[in-house]
Amino acid sequence: MEGGYVLHGVPRHRRRPAYSNVNARVDALLSSAYLDRRAAQLNGTALASVAAGGVAEGIPAFVATDPALFDPLASVIVPAPGPLMLAQRAERDEDWNTTSSLAIVDGHGNALAMTTTINTHWGAHIEAGGMMLNNAMSNFSAGAVGGEVNGYAPNKRARSSIAPAIALDAQGRVGLAWGAAGGGPIPDYIVKTFLANQVYGMDIQAAINSDNWTGQGAANSVAQLERGKPVTQLIAGMRSRYGYTAGTLNETGLTSGLAGIAVSYGTDGRATYHGAADNRRAGGANGY
Repeated sequence: MEGGYVLHGVPRHRRRPAYSNVNARVDALLSSAYLDRRAAQLNGTALASVAAGGVAEGIPAFVATDPALFDPLASVIVPAPGPLMLAQRAERDEDWNTTSSLAIVDGHGNALAMTTTINTHWGAHIEAGGMMLNNAMSNFSAGAVGGEVNGYAPNKRARSSIAPAIALDAQGRVGLAWGAAGGGPIPDYIVKTFLANQVYGMDIQAAINSDNWTGQGAANSVAQLERGKPVTQLIAGMRSRYGYTAGTLNETGLTSGLAGIAVSYGTDGRATYHGAADNRRAGGANGY
């Protein structure tokens, strides 16, 4: 894309199509025709509701697939687990901080963005082989089994909102590698940081620290702005001008956990690295 950036999230072959036809559905969601139809719904007033894309909009219906055809875990003979032990829990000021996100860029231009979680409060409180086991079973759809895309099944991984990303410039060089903790609104934190840093030219630390916003409140039907931040001063005007109500636009705590590295290039092509971590949680940036 000339003069701009190309975003790279989860590559096509790593979209984990086990249990569903996710590749076909994602391709339809990202098609120009579908995005143009969704963009045409935007107007000068707040929308009372927005239906999820479905078959009528060209999105293929969910089809259950055989995980053995896609998921390497389904065909591996898993050895008997080693000894398990209860984890020794240490009380900390940020004991709730259970998702980690990191970004790495080396001197050769290779980049990595990774987000990992044990879900909540020391996961399952069980350690195996030096690894904390998560308690992400709660992320499955309760009561759903088998054919439902997020239902319980052997070897299956629950749905989770993570969005580690890498942005490349028009020459294919890394411009930004970043990710976030923070649950459901993580994709919104990712977009906010990209817009602030790469589109509006803010320093990466300022971009990460800037006010958060999300549209995921109350099952994606409520717009929310970060409590205690200047962005909440817009609420009254947005309600009066665009038709939002107290039930469709409000303020709430949006505790992100962003971390990222922005890369700029001199006329000689020499790279300069700028690292930053969210001031809402513990974190830091280091160069070696």
